[in-house]
Amino acid sequence: EKARSQEVSAELLIEENNMHNYAIVWPLLRNGGAQRAMKYMFRFLYSEQPVISQKTKG
Repeated sequence: EKARSQEVSAELLIEENNMHNYAIVWPLLRNGGAQRAMKYMFRFLYSEQPVISQKTKG
């Protein structure tokens, strides 16, 4: 039961994170700044995973 509640809270945390990202990116998309939004998303993704960004550059 305890493990289940931890699972749910983890899911909620992920969901919250996604909503936060959309809150930042969506206005950029609406204002026709799709490329800026994409750049932001990539920067966000790669800042979470620096190893991947280094590999991609090579």
